[in-house]
Amino acid sequence: MGYCPVLIAFIFRLWLLKKEAMNDAENLERAGQALFGPHWQTELSRMLKLSDPKRLRQWLSGYRDVPPGVMDDTIALLRQRGAEMIALADELAAEREPDAV
Repeated sequence: MGYCPVLIAFIFRLWLLKKEAMNDAENLERAGQALFGPHWQTELSRMLKLSDPKRLRQWLSGYRDVPPGVMDDTIALLRQRGAEMIALADELAAEREPDAV
């Protein structure tokens, strides 16, 4: 008894979607840790203006998919924080050696 090719394709597509969702969850965790350190879940929930911090844990566990807008907002936070850190590094370097920058 063989399996229907359509069923196999459907199952494979579901697997790919779940794998993609888990990659988003893993990337969200990596970004949160880089942004906020050990208490990143609380801080990221606050910055994303989540009404319920449990939503973040649901995304991380795979119970719910990470919405695309959340990843976009998280990337924006990373870029903003990176720009702030570069500006601060340039400012501190300039204070140490006025001709360095």
